[in-house]
Amino acid sequence: MSSWKNSLILTLAAALLVGCLPRKRIVWSPDGRMAAVVTDNDLRFIDGEGAVLPLRLAGTVKQCAWFPDAGRIVAAFSTKAKTWSEAEKLLSNAQTARISAFAREVRPRIMAYQGDWDDFKLSPQDKHSGSMELAAMIYLRDRLSEGLPKKLGEKWKDLEDLEMDITRLGVFTIEHSTLSPGRILAASIDEINTPRVAPGGKLVSFLTGRWEGSDDDAALYVVPTGSGPSKLIANHVALDYDWSPDGRSLAFIRATSAKPEDDADARIGQLTTATVAAADGTLFEEPSPVKDRVGLFFSEIMGVRWLKDGRLLFSSVELCLPVTTGDMPQQWSLFVLDPRMSASVTRVLARDFIQSMEDSLPLFELSPDERRVLLPQSNGHIAIYEFATGESTRLVKKQDDAEDKIRSLPCWRNNDEVCFVVPRRSKGNTKIPAKVVIWRDGNQRSLSKDWPDDMKNGWLVGD
Repeated sequence: MSSWKNSLILTLAAALLVGCLPRKRIVWSPDGRMAAVVTDNDLRFIDGEGAVLPLRLAGTVKQCAWFPDAGRIVAAFSTKAKTWSEAEKLLSNAQTARISAFAREVRPRIMAYQGDWDDFKLSPQDKHSGSMELAAMIYLRDRLSEGLPKKLGEKWKDLEDLEMDITRLGVFTIEHSTLSPGRILAASIDEINTPRVAPGGKLVSFLTGRWEGSDDDAALYVVPTGSGPSKLIANHVALDYDWSPDGRSLAFIRATSAKPEDDADARIGQLTTATVAAADGTLFEEPSPVKDRVGLFFSEIMGVRWLKDGRLLFSSVELCLPVTTGDMPQQWSLFVLDPRMSASVTRVLARDFIQSMEDSLPLFELSPDERRVLLPQSNGHIAIYEFATGESTRLVKKQDDAEDKIRSLPCWRNNDEVCFVVPRRSKGNTKIPAKVVIWRDGNQRSLSKDWPDDMKNGWLVGD
């Protein structure tokens, strides 16, 4: 691969070097009265002072989002399925049919295979994801096992221990001190990411693996909160996207092609919008064709926000070709597109500020009044940038231990208060754990000081 492409890939993929996709573990309700906290053990809730509330959702919760009424949340949570009987109770009929059909196609190839099992491919042309392959093997083990133990020999023991995670997206209502479960909106053998509730509360969008596809890119879906199935909106979609203020359309960044076999290959992408609902919030049977607004280089970790005045704010690398290796951009920035004057885009972050940000993630979080933006770095450091003045504030000073990772994406509680995780630091030979704080006008107060250990273990305490 040429050196210019290497430089570009390093710029786009820097966030992936932290080992996993960053996620927002603390999510404040629209009124700012309480926050949902995604721990390594469950979903907990705190009030504005950090006091732990009785509300609790046990189990492995991945992500959550609030409804506009602040009385409901949508949560993506996973369940272990050790047998096919357990799995098929959680999946739709269409999903189980696809898995069983794939398993039946694989079985005769297994029985006819004569080589080393370490070289055997369930999907010779990589037509199916790893999650689909795992599900098919569990189906074979539990429903089509005749002759397989003898054929596979020692490898059969590996199948006996297989289990799978099934992620479900459900609505929960807050009632006094409990979370009352409501409708399950979706289920997937792939992880469900970035749930978003439309402003009207009638629709929920989310990212997950595409059942019909084989690559690891996420697909964007929308599902009604009342009744009805989810609808596929687009494939190869980046991590962060947004609803329009009227709740009818979505803005997202997508790649124009499938993920290449060589992860280092660059891909072209588009900033795209799609109208998915009628004026009353009803999901269209067939979403309108997508509209590609801006061409850019694609990375799985990119973001976009649909501003109240109709403009689109998005992250991207600024690049004009041809360009020499020495002039390759080493950092991403934020840009704005006004669909009413779509001939050009405008950069909104000062160049000297961007150059001072080391290992920053191409993700951002707008203040509710859209005047300031939070910009996280992969080591947990955070900056606030004010659009009108170009002034910036560093929320975390550089510590001796500069190798810590981002433990939660920062968020706004309101226009003036920021909630984030202060990175772990070293003081001599002592490791000081990370902590959750509220920042306002240069002052911090801890929210997690009195949290029980089971809320902090794994993500605040330890690696």
